Amino acid sequence: MAKHVIIGGGSGFIGQALTDALRARGDRVTWISRTEGHDRLTWDVLA
Repeated sequence: MAKHVIIGGGSGFIGQALTDALRARGDRVTWISRTEGHDRLTWDVLA
């Protein structure tokens, strides 16, 4: 069963590896980020 995972620091070394592994098993990944983009939430939206 696929999950939706939200992570901070997704573009970093470990975050990117985690993102790749999660997507490889079929999960959807959204990053919390300073910049807007596809599959990203900004910190301002969360505040």
